[in-house]
Amino acid sequence: MSHKPFRFSLQSFNTDSPQSWRNLIAKTEDLGYSSFFLADHFLSTGPALDSTGHPPQMLGATPAIAMALEQTSTLRAVSYTHLRAHETDSYL
Repeated sequence: MSHKPFRFSLQSFNTDSPQSWRNLIAKTEDLGYSSFFLADHFLSTGPALDSTGHPPQMLGATPAIAMALEQTSTLRAVSYTHLRAHETDSYL
C-alpha cells in the first residue's frame, strides 16, 4: 500500500483589502497547508444573510482564486462548486 501524506486546507470567505488577501495566501503557504478553499457564494447584507448569522461574503471567486494562484507556488487554490447550480455553461 502506498503512503499518502495527510494534508491540511484552509478556507476563507472574505478580506479587508487586496494586500490582506495576499498576506493570507502567503501565510497559508508558509504554514505548510496544501490547499486553499474559497467559499464561492457572494452573499451581501440582507434577509438571506441575517438568517444565517454568517459574515458577508463579498469576494468574487474567479478573481480571488486567480490572485491566490498568482501569489503561490505550492498551494492548490479552489472553490467548492463555483456556483454551478446558479451559473450558465457560457460563464464557466
